[in-house]
Amino acid sequence: MTGFRASPMRRRVCVSCQSKFVPKRMDAVTCSNRCRMAEHRKRDAKAKAEALFKTRQQITQNAWDNYWHREHYQEWATMMSAEAERKGFKHVRFIGTGKGILAVEGLTNQAQVDDRPWGPPILTREIEHNPANPEAGDPEVIGRSPVARRLS
Repeated sequence: MTGFRASPMRRRVCVSCQSKFVPKRMDAVTCSNRCRMAEHRKRDAKAKAEALFKTRQQITQNAWDNYWHREHYQEWATMMSAEAERKGFKHVRFIGTGKGILAVEGLTNQAQVDDRPWGPPILTREIEHNPANPEAGDPEVIGRSPVARRLS
């Protein structure tokens, strides 16, 4: 035989079981279907392990980023609170969170609400009564709210 299969120079070593074999195709790297499937399972397991590693690495990076942002936002919020206090804004506090800085207005009585530089809040629309939520739009509840008392 003088063809492709008969040539001893064409013998290869199986990547799975390391036995010598004569390939039936030019691109064959395994000696049988059993070895081919074994290599496929190895590659699949390796790909899953790499994907899991990358996912865990991303989770760790996100946790570190959130920690870093929260720490720095808390530092900046402390500086902003001190600056607001120094400039005379006594009822404004800044809180650092993982997403940013939150400005909180801490008022204790109605006089402080009326003394704010930007004025009291304005009720822009009436809420219609909803039977599913009895307190929404209920005239008695609206009448008891501090906003409704200031507007009347």
